[in-house]
Amino acid sequence: MESFDVTIGSLKVTQILLENITPNKEKIKAAMTEELFATEKALNMTLKGTSFRDAYRRVGAYFQKKGGEEDEAK
Repeated sequence: MESFDVTIGSLKVTQILLENITPNKEKIKAAMTEELFATEKALNMTLKGTSFRDAYRRVGAYFQKKGGEEDEAK
């Protein structure tokens, strides 16, 4: 029964947290970088006929190249 008690306690803490949390919309928006949508980009490419493997590789290469450009800018 100890695991049940731990679970109930965790749910109570979660309820308190959710009732009192206020999301910081500016920080959330700032964290939504282009990389977050990489899978969506690959899936959209598949809808246009590209195999998922090729789309995944192309999107990955794009972000690697973009990351390198950002590293050079620093």
